[in-house]
Amino acid sequence: MTVDASVWIGFLDRNDPFNTSSDALLRRLQSSSAPYYSPAFAALEIACALARRRRDAQAGIAAADLLRRNGQLRLVETSRLQPLAEELGCRLFLRGADALYAATAELTATPLVSWDRELIERAGALTPEQWLAQYG
Repeated sequence: MTVDASVWIGFLDRNDPFNTSSDALLRRLQSSSAPYYSPAFAALEIACALARRRRDAQAGIAAADLLRRNGQLRLVETSRLQPLAEELGCRLFLRGADALYAATAELTATPLVSWDRELIERAGALTPEQWLAQYG
């Protein structure tokens, strides 16, 4: 699967309204040996979002480190994604960062899991709850 930043943030922030479902999904993934994917810039995006949300730089740095040390997570380099992301982003009217997640899912032939409404409606992403009900 390709994991969007919204799921990571939901997992890392216990006050996030999606914490319980994000936690269940990522714990399920960790219990398997299967790899999962995010674009390489996800560590930056998640670190900055978490630090900004908590007003705590160390929380952001720790989040990026956690992602980079995750043995199952494969971070796909942006240079591999950009041409496809440009095409998908323009065709599906996505924000640039969202287009990189959609491109990661397409390139790796994995389902995209997200809480982002635009990715769900325009790129066919599943929520963690939908993924767990379907595959979990």
